[in-house]
Amino acid sequence: EVLEAEPDVIDVPDPFYDFSQYYVARHDKTVVVGWETLPGKAMATKGALGCIQSAWKFTAHSELAKATLVLDGAVPDKVRVIPGAVNTDIFTPGGGYYEREAAVLFVGRDAAEKGLSDLICAMHGLKAELWVVGHTGNEWCRRLVEHYNVSVKWIGKVPWRELPKLYQQARVFCLPSIPLVSNTDPYANWTEQFGQVLIEAMACGTPIVATDCGAIPDVLGGCGIYAAPRDWHWLHDGLAQFLYNPGLFEETRQMGIERVEKRYTQLVVGKQIVDWYFGGGER
Repeated sequence: EVLEAEPDVIDVPDPFYDFSQYYVARHDKTVVVGWETLPGKAMATKGALGCIQSAWKFTAHSELAKATLVLDGAVPDKVRVIPGAVNTDIFTPGGGYYEREAAVLFVGRDAAEKGLSDLICAMHGLKAELWVVGHTGNEWCRRLVEHYNVSVKWIGKVPWRELPKLYQQARVFCLPSIPLVSNTDPYANWTEQFGQVLIEAMACGTPIVATDCGAIPDVLGGCGIYAAPRDWHWLHDGLAQFLYNPGLFEETRQMGIERVEKRYTQLVVGKQIVDWYFGGGER
């Protein structure tokens, strides 16, 4: 159906997907949107390497994704870094420090690499509640909560339009991602590829504590506090700074809002996409 419509441009994700390879081979103007932040996956199939060699253009969601594409054979001049976008009509700034609850928000899937167990350990001793959205709370995490006497609200899955209210009410957002590297399985390699939740939190004026994992520093810039992956003690200290320091909270809150307005609104990102796909301009 896509090819019958004769579109001017077809937008497909990372080159190691079969349908990305299919469209690159059959449509002259196919843009491959790269997320991957660790090299190796494209080597797993000849189709992926051919996809990289034959694609019309590439959009990379981060500088690290661009470097990965180039390392795997993409021509640098064919790659433009265009990040993801957030709907700032829905994700809007919440109140200031004293209008927020002493809560740390986590939004993520039920996967070890998202680092929830480390965050639970980091919450030990903090006078704050942990709000967990999207994670079911596996047995190990629940045992950690009990062992370290952490106050947790297991919110579970929520509709997308209800997420802004949670960002706006929490005093801190945390993304404690953990890199995964395998010497035998390229598809097991993973680092944070963009982190849509980061720009959602910034748009809502919520300071962020995150690990230095994958594209997180590229996306976040200086609008938060970083911890080394798996360093729950560093996470603990970062969370405490935003929970108990109103001045730092307000300063970082404003920096995040301004960064989103400059880089991540749908209008800003949309203009870049239109220019790259249809204007032909180079970066």
